[in-house]
Amino acid sequence: AFNSGGGGGVIDMSSGGGGVAEDTCVLRAAIAAAPDARAATLAALGSLPAPHRVPPAVILERSIWTTWATSHADVTQAQVLALGAAVVANGYNPGVLEIDDRWQARYGDLEFDSAKFPDPKAMVDQLHDAGFAVTVWVMPFLQEGSSACREARALGHLVEGGDPPTVAREVAA
Repeated sequence: AFNSGGGGGVIDMSSGGGGVAEDTCVLRAAIAAAPDARAATLAALGSLPAPHRVPPAVILERSIWTTWATSHADVTQAQVLALGAAVVANGYNPGVLEIDDRWQARYGDLEFDSAKFPDPKAMVDQLHDAGFAVTVWVMPFLQEGSSACREARALGHLVEGGDPPTVAREVAA
């Protein structure tokens, strides 16, 4: 196990009081202690399956342009297209354009937020026509109130607990 050996714990970075509001994001992260960065990396990667094929060449040969650099969590379809146009207008080769944080209405859901992205297919088609490969950031957590969270809860895939604490604290491993 990644945290075996007694060197790790869980950091709970939740905030708020009372119960968990529908739009509350609670971050629980596993921290593993290792003698050095290489050992920690190998421990983390050891739990993942080996890839079955080489990634597309564009990922290794060209730049990855991310909307986080320009929009942070306020990304919209217009901003994504503007970033792609700016890359080309400034003489750079299109590579991968990653649509980062908050392209969806709630973390865990895998549909574009229709208010921010009225026509995601047309946007992706336009970026492909400009020479970009397009990716979206998929987070490793679910937001309360998301359809993904409701589905996971209904299927019994979540470890349920009490209300989150109101301050960051370490939870004993």
